[in-house]
Amino acid sequence: GQLRAASHGVKEQLHILMDYYNVQLAKTGVKVELGREMGVKAVLDRKPDVVIVATGATPVLPAADDAGKSANVHTVEDVLLDRGKIDLGAKVVVVGGGEMGCEIALDVIKKNPGVSVTIVEQLGDLASGAFHSTRLLLKKRVEDAGIPVLFNTKLVEVRKGKVTVESEGARKKVDADSVIFAIGYRSNDTLSEALKSAIPEVYAIGDCNRPRQVLGAVWEGFHAARAI
Repeated sequence: GQLRAASHGVKEQLHILMDYYNVQLAKTGVKVELGREMGVKAVLDRKPDVVIVATGATPVLPAADDAGKSANVHTVEDVLLDRGKIDLGAKVVVVGGGEMGCEIALDVIKKNPGVSVTIVEQLGDLASGAFHSTRLLLKKRVEDAGIPVLFNTKLVEVRKGKVTVESEGARKKVDADSVIFAIGYRSNDTLSEALKSAIPEVYAIGDCNRPRQVLGAVWEGFHAARAI
């Protein structure tokens, strides 16, 4: 899930957790099937007594008209997992100054020397939803990196080479060879909701329940397993 992308960014130590789970899955003999899509019929065909759904969440993106057909628009996952295939250009705008937005801005600066990054944030502070210590650290790192932040500013339009933003009723254009959206996630809960009427014991865990930190998903998985 999101761990795969996150472990390629400033939280690269998260790969340790992925390695741990891979080892534990092998030790306990859990059968893992990759590259297989599981819809409602595919699940029901297996006649399960219990289903634990961990289908995650998808990045929130603006409507296609707002992004512009020719705009160089990416999600955070696009950039973290691109393996060097995405050319961000010389000027990058990150839309969203939450924890994820700060982290991707710092990651782009680190991996692309010479590239300038600007953060556009609707609120008046950075990483407002993060833990206090994390917020302070991210704000310090963004400041030390010299990344400009447009506070109390919303994105209005994206077009090739530029974005239009608005603050206090005034609009202006900002140069942008590429735009990275870090404005959150939307739960992918369709499967869990569909299964609840057909299977007596269904658990939805992780981001498909509610997008948030990895710790929440870990605990929900633990409690679901104990409840069976």
